Amino acid sequence: MMAVAIALALLAAKRLRRPLPSAAAPGAAQSSATAGSAAVGSPQDAATDPPRSAAPAEPPPVAPFNHRRHWAILEGVKDAHEFLLQIFRQLLREGSGAGAICRGEMCHMVDNRGHLMFSALLRRSEPLELLAMYPYAESPHVWPLVLERVEESGDGLEARLIGSCQGVAVSFYDTLYLKNRDAYSCGETYELQASAIAYQLEPDELGEEFAPDFVGFGPLSLFSPDTAAAPDEIVFHSYIEEARELTFWGVPLRVYVIPLARPERDKEPLRVEVYVHDEIAERPFAVGERVRGVLWLFAMWPAPRPAFAVPAEPSAQPN
Repeated sequence: MMAVAIALALLAAKRLRRPLPSAAAPGAAQSSATAGSAAVGSPQDAATDPPRSAAPAEPPPVAPFNHRRHWAILEGVKDAHEFLLQIFRQLLREGSGAGAICRGEMCHMVDNRGHLMFSALLRRSEPLELLAMYPYAESPHVWPLVLERVEESGDGLEARLIGSCQGVAVSFYDTLYLKNRDAYSCGETYELQASAIAYQLEPDELGEEFAPDFVGFGPLSLFSPDTAAAPDEIVFHSYIEEARELTFWGVPLRVYVIPLARPERDKEPLRVEVYVHDEIAERPFAVGERVRGVLWLFAMWPAPRPAFAVPAEPSAQPN
């Protein structure tokens, strides 16, 4: 089974053509499950288990929280950073409808428009300090994450949640970490609303040895020389279950619902909504078509509610 997953990655490594921003093109995903099979861990699982007396491995260095990569949905915008600053300035105006939750001097602001949204981390100081801007979404697709560890940014304001869902290893960027950071406990299960931004998307071709509904994914870092690859960035094989269009502040996007893993054949697969700009996709895709590519996974844990009960207060402009 592991040989099949590795062979799939090598197969896609020869075929993927569109490079990542600031990185070479990745290989493809490992299998999470094939027809009638149980879930598969990472290719590292194929190695011999260490002796029981071996010291526990140190966690890897924290990968950068590179939100420039996460705004791949703005690929066609001439100056994406200025575009985001314009959104931010609009949300600071009275009556914008933006919401925020604050913890001391720190605030997380969201535009509250539904679907894919703009969000920002702020420090309430004079002048107002804009710390980060990143996508935020609410999703009907829930992943029950058994939390193994939290990977924090150096300032402790952002984090990835690393763990497993139904035996499948996975990592998500936590868009509500400022709100929830003190509520997490390793070993507990959290019902995360999962979404994804596509870095690249193209048609998938599988050999005859794979089932037509084969799905799988694995860490980008395992299949790419990109030294900035983070645990929440993955390569995958899947197919389109739903397709629709929407706009993000005037930017046209496509939204595809895809299954990423099927740990148990008799249960529903683990799905995500993928937001895609046409500039990074080889072409538009229809329901039923197979696809592969690279995704950034992000999620939010909505409990305990409400997430945004405090109205946005900042009035100064960012630095």
